[in-house]
Amino acid sequence: MSDPLSDLTLNGPRDLVEAIPYFLGLVPPPDSIVLVCFDGDRLTRVAHIEVPDGDAVSLPLDPLIAAAGSLVIVGYGGRRDMSVPLAVLSASLQAAGVRVDDALRVEGERFWSLDDGLGQRFDWRSSAVATALLALGVAPPRT
Repeated sequence: MSDPLSDLTLNGPRDLVEAIPYFLGLVPPPDSIVLVCFDGDRLTRVAHIEVPDGDAVSLPLDPLIAAAGSLVIVGYGGRRDMSVPLAVLSASLQAAGVRVDDALRVEGERFWSLDDGLGQRFDWRSSAVATALLALGVAPPRT
């Protein structure tokens, strides 16, 4: 049986941020991080972790994450700015040999890349990506 998501095209960080709630089946809660793993252009895994108090984020390097060709880290802020935990996690993954393509910080309905700092609006409920995912049979996320 083929994976319906193999027909999905993500064109940049906005599409990725809009798709994450559908990939997880829930809107990521505040103070959490999502790791999106790729093998070339193919999505291979989406992992969600809660961020403990403080700026240090450590996680055991899961073999599936370590084997990813690359990944994007997305931090969902709430009570605090996720920039430092994202930078710490990105540095530790890169030190372990994992290629980090981008680190994105989400606050409400805006996201920023740690690389350029330019905030952009997004809408996971009514975007073209949401429409495409629903058409592929992906259930809407729990809120």
